[in-house]
Amino acid sequence: MAIKIAHENIQPGFILMNSGQLLNASRNRSPTAYLFNPPEERAQYEHDTDKEMIVLKFLDAKGQPLGMVNWFAVHCTSMNNTNKYISSDNKGLASLYFEETMNGPSPTYGQGPFVAAFAQSNEGDVSPNTKGAHCINNGLACEANHSTCNGKNEMCIAFGPGKDMYESTEIIAQRQFDKAKELYEAASVYLEGPVDFRHSYVDMTKQQVDIGGKTFNTCKPAMGYSFAAGTTDGPGAFDFTQGETKGNPFWSAISHLLKNPSAEQVACQHPKPILLDTGEVSLHIPVKDDFVQQRRFFCFASDSTLWLSEKKKTLLVE
Repeated sequence: MAIKIAHENIQPGFILMNSGQLLNASRNRSPTAYLFNPPEERAQYEHDTDKEMIVLKFLDAKGQPLGMVNWFAVHCTSMNNTNKYISSDNKGLASLYFEETMNGPSPTYGQGPFVAAFAQSNEGDVSPNTKGAHCINNGLACEANHSTCNGKNEMCIAFGPGKDMYESTEIIAQRQFDKAKELYEAASVYLEGPVDFRHSYVDMTKQQVDIGGKTFNTCKPAMGYSFAAGTTDGPGAFDFTQGETKGNPFWSAISHLLKNPSAEQVACQHPKPILLDTGEVSLHIPVKDDFVQQRRFFCFASDSTLWLSEKKKTLLVE
């Protein structure tokens, strides 16, 4: 329906672009893991997560506002896994804030002429819970490397910046909205010329990786024990822990009822112990895809600012 409405309302217009840093709406939820990246790689970046927000401003042929799309990296996990309701989380609320500002208060959200989209970016280990992970039994910081409290991962949960997950959702949404509105109002770089794209499929089971002068090959996918541990934004159950490399005889016996991993798969996944061998199991339906889709869209901008020269005059959206 949304595509149909958009198609029926096609009209000429302009697109402007802007970008800036939003520093108080995210943090790395696995900072000790990030430190395993080579120093020369980490030295290329100011922060351990991407803090850049990119905004596109859409105007009609008369210069009147039509919509806004922005990209910023942060998980929609302000509402953690204790929430039992359907929620669009911080990004959905930020969108409502923006649209209400442009369309005016309305009992029917999402029905106004101006559309604001808060899109996801390279969110990886980027958490909105800016106070970090603490033990819910005593308030102390969790053990850093495995995100546990006295060896239990269920007790280690990230919070903030509010007093509860509802207030935290509102705060992170407000911060994204404020930055997006600031960038939207100041946008001055016009996108012009053609729009181009690239779409490819990459077989992630047959890639060569060079590390330390040695060549390694990727293999079929498998879910490890750390997967079952979840994250500090929403820990798992049954005392799985992040960074686990030893496995457990009980859970190995249970998982092998689904599929006993081949020796080749075990060797390739080492040192990660395999909990679910999703890449080798056959249930007549795909359990885990071997291929990753890559989509890239290119828009070309006028060369009026330093920002464009740094970005090589091209906006690249993946």
